[in-house]
Amino acid sequence: MLRPRRLTLYLLTELGYATLVGIALWTAILMMNDFFFIARQAIQKDLAPAIILQLLALKLPNLLILSIPIGTLLGSLIAVGRLSADGEIVALQASGLGPGNLVRPMALHGGVALAASFAIYVFLQPWANYEIHAMQSRILTARNVSSELKPRVFFDKLPGYVLFVDEIPAGSRGLLLRTLLYEAADPNSRSSEQLIVAKKATLAPVAGGQGRLRVVFTDGVAHFFRSSEPDSYRSFQFQTFSPEPIETPAWMKATEEPPDKTVADMSVGELWREILASIQEPDLLLRGYRVRMARAEAHRRLALPFASLLFALLAYPLGVSRVRSGKGAGFAMSLGIVLGYWLLYSVGLEQAREGRIPIILGVWGANIAIAVWTVISYARMRGSGRATLLASLAERAGSIAAWLGRRIERKGERSGKSLPRGRRIALGVAAVLDRYVGTLYLRMLLLSLASTYLIFSLIELKGIIDAVVERKQPTILVVNYFKYFIPGALGLTLPFAAMIAAVVTVTLLSRNGEITALKAAGMSARRVCLPIVVLTAMACGALFLVQDRIAPETNRRAQAVKDQIQGRNPRTYGWSPGGRWTFGGDGRLYHYRLFDAQTKLFQGLSVFRLDLGAARVLGQWFCASARWNGHAWEAERGWYRSFPEAGAAGEYRRFEREEIAAFDHPDNFMRQERSLVAGNDLPEQESIAELANQIDELAKSGYDTTRLRVEFWQKTAAIATPLVTVLLGLPFAFKVGRRGSMYGVGVGLVLAIAFWATAAIFSALGLETILSPLIAAWSPNVLFAALGVYLLLFIPT
Repeated sequence: MLRPRRLTLYLLTELGYATLVGIALWTAILMMNDFFFIARQAIQKDLAPAIILQLLALKLPNLLILSIPIGTLLGSLIAVGRLSADGEIVALQASGLGPGNLVRPMALHGGVALAASFAIYVFLQPWANYEIHAMQSRILTARNVSSELKPRVFFDKLPGYVLFVDEIPAGSRGLLLRTLLYEAADPNSRSSEQLIVAKKATLAPVAGGQGRLRVVFTDGVAHFFRSSEPDSYRSFQFQTFSPEPIETPAWMKATEEPPDKTVADMSVGELWREILASIQEPDLLLRGYRVRMARAEAHRRLALPFASLLFALLAYPLGVSRVRSGKGAGFAMSLGIVLGYWLLYSVGLEQAREGRIPIILGVWGANIAIAVWTVISYARMRGSGRATLLASLAERAGSIAAWLGRRIERKGERSGKSLPRGRRIALGVAAVLDRYVGTLYLRMLLLSLASTYLIFSLIELKGIIDAVVERKQPTILVVNYFKYFIPGALGLTLPFAAMIAAVVTVTLLSRNGEITALKAAGMSARRVCLPIVVLTAMACGALFLVQDRIAPETNRRAQAVKDQIQGRNPRTYGWSPGGRWTFGGDGRLYHYRLFDAQTKLFQGLSVFRLDLGAARVLGQWFCASARWNGHAWEAERGWYRSFPEAGAAGEYRRFEREEIAAFDHPDNFMRQERSLVAGNDLPEQESIAELANQIDELAKSGYDTTRLRVEFWQKTAAIATPLVTVLLGLPFAFKVGRRGSMYGVGVGLVLAIAFWATAAIFSALGLETILSPLIAAWSPNVLFAALGVYLLLFIPT
């Protein structure tokens, strides 16, 4: 018989390894959101690598106080499930060691996790939390407008404003030469748009203005107008003019003062003093709030670590009775338990802070529920009575993973006939095969992704190399361009790479006879595809995070660098609430809400003819829409105003329809609105939420948003495209079989071309309003995914 000490060490070793893996896995999952947020901030503010690493390190304590309890549950389920599946639990019980003898190692294991989580929560997490707030005040928000401004680049980071500076003298401390400032009208009032052009301007923070900026213009003109009411036009010339101070966004409000500490940032001593001070608060309304917040924080620092012990104890009865299907089943069960726990915990905490329920019940309610579940589970193991409803629910939840495993195995049976028992693959062997196929697929995916990126990069380099040589641009510009090019191109490269990787993986397995061996062992050919499909689905999730969090900013940066390489006129990038701006020829400044490069149609177009050197506006056009007819622009529902003298309101005339040949040729705008990064660059420079906001605002203003709505749904559909291409490629991979990996690459390329051609056809149908934008964008995915699944049903299994 094993000595209890040796048994305890053995079990603790099993639990420890699995729990460390679980904690690492959950920390990585929880880190993903913070990582993409920090990456976007780093790109926007050009943060140094040391600062990025420091921010990530300071985020770890906040993540560990969550990942330690969750990882303890996952690791315990995996370890106990492995011991149960290998019959070791039965062997221990046969030797006279009942459930009570095995509770001790589980309690010790949970106690260690509790101590680690408690130490981090009490000592490390408050300090890290405060340091993050201090860095945001000291570094992240220490960017002012003067440091962000660049000559001949539109600055649209100030809400409602667009600022353009032709020259910034070195060491001038806020002096701006040949400056233009536009202020958009407030949509909630009848305020006017404002355009100021001046020879000089100075930019400085307002003393005690809490982040507000004052711009003082010298020697220029100011124009106030409403596009829908040209009669309201006002203009005046000035020697010195200072409009209302500009409110800067939060990320620009730098401060040298240390931030105030919240209860989450306080050490144990500071939190205790806050509890005492809150009790003596003279304001009765504020007293209740302070007391609840402080006491809730104190209980939180005990409740969350204590969950580690409860999860470890709960894992034993669950693991012994149900979790026999490997790590995937343990992860699925732990995820379900954690979601239920976090829901109870979050709701209870919020209710306790609002004073609707007692603090102890609100913060500890989820732990109490887990404790009751644990007691019932141990009682069932000892056979003490019939199962209650809660125990039945626990049993049902634990059986889901095992049921799914059995269903997958039955898929490989032919014509409903059971395979001989000796030929069935054990779940452990299946897990090994999944890792083998998954590892091979990941290698092929990385290789395919690198190759596809290289091809797209060469195509992109070919498009800019002439401009680099002709304009003698420095090499660093090209390097910067491709640095920003990579995230935005993932939406195009990943579907190709995933399809090719899936096809090549299956052809390699077929050529080596491994598919035949797996079939002979009783594994269905469709079951071989499972790790490929699962990994591709995870890649789709990563694609969403990159395309929605990082790519909008990198696409703007890439297009800005590309415009600089090719010597294009300055313009705005992405979406600004006031519209987009770009310079044309002969001093014309274009401001428009929307430009459709396919139909060559402007919507909400204003054109200013400027003389920046003299700080004058010579004329202004406005039209609700303007379409290119082949030789001129056909403007509709607009007006034109000329200014013969600086500061005069000038004269204007209305028109319903007029041909204007003076505007720039549409090719100038099409070159700016199109890029090889991803077709039309505007939607690719916005997140899904930003694009939805733009569509709503344009629709409220009466503009046609058909193209943007099609592109919005295409952005959502693009997230699932890699999975669709893989489902389409897998049946053909089994068909080509032993013909070689290069044959598989060729098949993958043909299928990808067919998919994108179909997508282009449906996109055109959506733009012509023959199909709704949702159907036009998602139809290729649905059709090709259905085709791939249908063909998979007929492959030899």
